[in-house]
Amino acid sequence: MAVYIIQSKLENLKAVRDWLGKTLLDFGVNPRTRHAIITATNEIVTNIIVHTYREDPGGKVGVEVDYQGNTVEIRICDFRPGFRINLKSSTDSESGFGLRIVKSLMDEFFHFHDEKGNNFVLRKHVPTRVRSR
Repeated sequence: MAVYIIQSKLENLKAVRDWLGKTLLDFGVNPRTRHAIITATNEIVTNIIVHTYREDPGGKVGVEVDYQGNTVEIRICDFRPGFRINLKSSTDSESGFGLRIVKSLMDEFFHFHDEKGNNFVLRKHVPTRVRSR
């Protein structure tokens, strides 16, 4: 597992993408899957920075990456009091375009809150390579 925490500023998005790309490369994730995961993660972190921390740019956003079996799991936490979000209705509205992108790129996508804050979980199944003889 790898963890990265940033201050909630848009200029930190590149650092998240770079860190995530290197971490996924170290895990041996293929380029196409890496790109999908980075794009989806970037969208969620951007939404947190723009919407959750609009009034508090000093807040933190944490990104955790875990690779178990053939699944990469990304957990993004905003360390804020919990709120409920209906991802279905959010992706059906005009303003939910980014969440539709995330759902199209990931195999699983859900939200929950706990004592740490709001958590967005993205899972992507990584195809295994078949070795040719």
